[in-house]
Amino acid sequence: MRRLLGTLLVSFIAVSAVFATPQKPSFLAKVAPSPAHPGEFVTVTVTAKIPKGTHLYSVAADESLFTPTSMTVEGTGITAVGKPTESKTEPFYSSVDKVTVGVHENEATFTQAISIASDAAPRSVLLKVAVRYQACDESGCLPPATEMLKLAPLAIEAGAIRPELSKAPISPVAGQEGVAVSAVGGGNTPVESAPTSLLTFILTAFGAGLLALITPCVFPMIPVTFSYFTKLATAKGNDSAAVVQKMIVKLATLYCLGIVVSFTAFGLIMAVTVGAAGATQIDPRVGCKLGRARRSHRDGHDQAKSRKADHNTKTV
Repeated sequence: MRRLLGTLLVSFIAVSAVFATPQKPSFLAKVAPSPAHPGEFVTVTVTAKIPKGTHLYSVAADESLFTPTSMTVEGTGITAVGKPTESKTEPFYSSVDKVTVGVHENEATFTQAISIASDAAPRSVLLKVAVRYQACDESGCLPPATEMLKLAPLAIEAGAIRPELSKAPISPVAGQEGVAVSAVGGGNTPVESAPTSLLTFILTAFGAGLLALITPCVFPMIPVTFSYFTKLATAKGNDSAAVVQKMIVKLATLYCLGIVVSFTAFGLIMAVTVGAAGATQIDPRVGCKLGRARRSHRDGHDQAKSRKADHNTKTV
């Protein structure tokens, strides 16, 4: 029992280290100026406090490769103007996607200009601010999340439009520092998006699967697997070629379905727990490490047992 508990503990520690996840950032939202008058423009600002080692993607990150940070503002009598803007980003090279993308580290600011309806009645407007983001670090990414933020209501008072608030604030182009660039040659050349057609993706995956059949670790197993199916099909004394052939097709179909279902379920579990790209961050030697850790624990247990036996012998 002790050995089992020790093995489970060592395995848990090793797996926890492999699946270490980034820490979630915190957000604070505010609106200014408040109070405002009907017909004026105000700004909602969201400040993100990002834990050390974690980063958020730019609002302009390629959606086919990353999860861009985005924000929405809703409320009665107000309208969002233009797209959200962001503070300066830092370049980050993604070894998985082979591109450089803009990211935010430590602290980031996102702003959204909103206009107040010219016929808005004096009152307090409760704003709904939502931020969608994905927190990542060198070990992988958390699943994309949406944070609903609370802030003080926007007070609307009767009055003339003030000149400084008569136009939407002029901000830099959203994410201008965060344009993904080619991994080769640098510059500001946008990276071509990966194929987004479902049919193209399926055909590409199917073609890759066919190519995998000729790899050294798969091709030699084809005749072995086929002979195994043939042996099972003829085990009951079936002499009819048609019956044997039908049985082989049935066994092969069940075999393929078992692999498809198993790997699909495993892929879904991985996507939910460590993110769609989390598996690429896992050390492929984790199996060897777990085996080595278990062996070390077993050897230590055996040595302790041997020392105890020697002690008892000397005592006698």
